[in-house]
Amino acid sequence: ECVACHVKGDSMYDRIYPGALLYVAHQPDPTEIDYGQIYLVVTRKGNRVLKYVRTIPGDNSRVMLCSHNKVKYDDWPVLISDIISLFLVKAYT
Repeated sequence: ECVACHVKGDSMYDRIYPGALLYVAHQPDPTEIDYGQIYLVVTRKGNRVLKYVRTIPGDNSRVMLCSHNKVKYDDWPVLISDIISLFLVKAYT
């Protein structure tokens, strides 16, 4: 039930390296997020990002997309309604 894809970019460096092979499982309901886990997130604006998905206290309409590489990338709030596809990272090599 997993799909394999390669990582582009370094937002999850030094946990997941560019070129790594990801195994992801589609999560059909973007409101059922396992917060703190790593997801491949696809947004209405065409973004395809690999991020930790975290809650925003007091805000049920948005989530915070967080990189592991804090040197280069800031956290990014996104409306849950703007997420069109969500894939939970199950493994990577």
